[in-house]
Amino acid sequence: MISKSEAAVRMAEPFPIAPCTTDPVEVAYEKVLAGVGAILPSRDAVDARLVEQVRTGTGRIIDSQRDAGGWPALAPGTAPVDTDGDGMPDEWERRFAFNPADPADGPADANGNGYTNVEEFLHGTNPR
Repeated sequence: MISKSEAAVRMAEPFPIAPCTTDPVEVAYEKVLAGVGAILPSRDAVDARLVEQVRTGTGRIIDSQRDAGGWPALAPGTAPVDTDGDGMPDEWERRFAFNPADPADGPADANGNGYTNVEEFLHGTNPR
């Protein structure tokens, strides 16, 4: 039996939803492992070890970094050139026809999808 309060919120038809493309579990598994962790410009030693442990089923719960061999020595990197300081490297801005000298294009949304151009850069998606 439906109460008065439930009747006020119950819909006669389901809400329409946007289409959603899914992958078979095996494909999703590989996509997750390919993109998880610190992968840019290349996967660091810690994440490489963790991905390998997932693939081989040898991972375990650890209580301390000592249980995993301690902190690795990570080589310092060099940040890409970002002339206008908008958070997007000049090379990336040129690739997608932005102006590397214009900081206003960082917070803009070139394709109107709700993500700023900086977010598109960080997510590795196409801002156009």
